[in-house]
Amino acid sequence: MLTAEEFNDLKEFDIDLLQREVDGGKITVDLIDTIAQFPDASSIRISGLDQKTFEYFIDKYASRFQVIVFWKNKNLIDLSPLEKLPDIEYLKFFNCPKITSLWDLQKNPRLRALSIYDFPKLKSISGIENAPALEYLDLGSYMWGTMEIDSLKPVVNSPVTYFAWYGKKVKDGDFHCLSKSNIKTLDLNISKFSMGELASLLAAFPEDLKGKVTVPYIECTIQEKGDFITLWYLCKRKGYYVKGSDDKLFEKYLESFQEMLEKERKKNNKKHL
Repeated sequence: MLTAEEFNDLKEFDIDLLQREVDGGKITVDLIDTIAQFPDASSIRISGLDQKTFEYFIDKYASRFQVIVFWKNKNLIDLSPLEKLPDIEYLKFFNCPKITSLWDLQKNPRLRALSIYDFPKLKSISGIENAPALEYLDLGSYMWGTMEIDSLKPVVNSPVTYFAWYGKKVKDGDFHCLSKSNIKTLDLNISKFSMGELASLLAAFPEDLKGKVTVPYIECTIQEKGDFITLWYLCKRKGYYVKGSDDKLFEKYLESFQEMLEKERKKNNKKHL
């Protein structure tokens, strides 16, 4: 059984049918049939499927896998054949630009983890709440930064305990609704929130919440002129600090955020008295 972190970082597969073309290519039935040579395989990555070859793969081979990664399948239009996979546990999708809706996830009673990236025409995640075993949900954009959805409210009534959103926009702007969910770990791009917005959001959750949303910065290391530099990217409109030269400013920033957070928590506590 994979952990959420292992699923997120999965790079090796028992069968890898990733096509060489940058756009994902076009896979043939003959190549799909090579799957039969590996009867013990439990994970696969596959690209270049159109609707016909997708349905062929689902009908003939997909039921043998626990993990399926659909990578750059630009001509897929309908994911409902996935309803034929009651035993699938992990599904990851990247770059399916024609998909406009999810499938009936109630038909996947063992699905534990779902990752969907770069579905620019998918505007609603309604139906997520019907996935009975879903623990891990990861949504957003890798390439184009264009993925927008109407609302995160379907997550609230789901069993999801890990949730990540790295898309362009949630149209109703309501992230606070997630505080009413089963989420224990939350990853969001904090640079899209002001300090006040992030403090208000974080205060709505229990103090034992985990994830990248729990600190008001994103730390990364870059190479510049042969040297490695660590940067702290801050909340919206706050820019960044450089580790080693802006440490005191960074400390003051953290103190200021902590004060905001404590103020928001006190405000919430008064509401519940």
